[in-house]
Amino acid sequence: MSDLVKKDPMKFAEQISKSNLVPKQFQGKPADIYLAMSWGDELGLTPIQSLQNIAVINGKPSIYGDTMIALCRRHPEFEDIKENISGEGSKRTAVCEVKRKGQSWYKSQFSMGDAAKAGLLNRSGPWQSYPDRMLKMRARGFALRDKFPDALKGLNSAEEVRDYEIIEPEPKVSQRATVVTIEKEKIKYINQNQIDNLQMLIDERDVDYHKFMEYYKIKDLSELDEERYQHALMMVEAKPLKNAEQNEDVDDDTLYAELDK
Repeated sequence: MSDLVKKDPMKFAEQISKSNLVPKQFQGKPADIYLAMSWGDELGLTPIQSLQNIAVINGKPSIYGDTMIALCRRHPEFEDIKENISGEGSKRTAVCEVKRKGQSWYKSQFSMGDAAKAGLLNRSGPWQSYPDRMLKMRARGFALRDKFPDALKGLNSAEEVRDYEIIEPEPKVSQRATVVTIEKEKIKYINQNQIDNLQMLIDERDVDYHKFMEYYKIKDLSELDEERYQHALMMVEAKPLKNAEQNEDVDDDTLYAELDK
């Protein structure tokens, strides 16, 4: 496989972008696949490992928290890591301590108070479903980036990058713009943070991506406006997590039919 990729990586990216076995965020996006494989090569990952463990968010590559710790563990100077969550309720704090050979223990932490200050707790998605996991990812990301920057090559964790607020420039309307153009600009489409949140929920709930696109008559999630975005959230969150224990699975077609009533 490595010889095939090295021979013509862009052609390889174009071919596998058509496969349903490629993660949904890379389907139909050979340029993103090429970028992910390139970063993966820098990190010592195989092409397939790169696609499974690197996320391109807002045009920038990032790595999942579990991959981050795996890369640091195989670093020749890695010695040990300790992670825990202390406190209860709103006082919970995730602590990550990491040790590099020949150096003292380094500690980083992230609390529910920190999450509240950052405006993370009111967001739908993982901060609502499993906040302890998200606290742990933040503390881990800070500690490992500080002590093993040479292993991570400057990449942040995907769990953290997804939470960044995207500030989009105000649209400029030309004086010559027609009434039709002005009316189109009044439509408020969802921002990149909302797109990433919805994409993550679609993956978590194992929603059929093609049926989803057909139902909303779109080719990309960026084409959703605020009203349809809220409708989509209702639909996706109504479907149980693919790893959750359920007596009955919820079919996508059933969800769409129920929401249309």
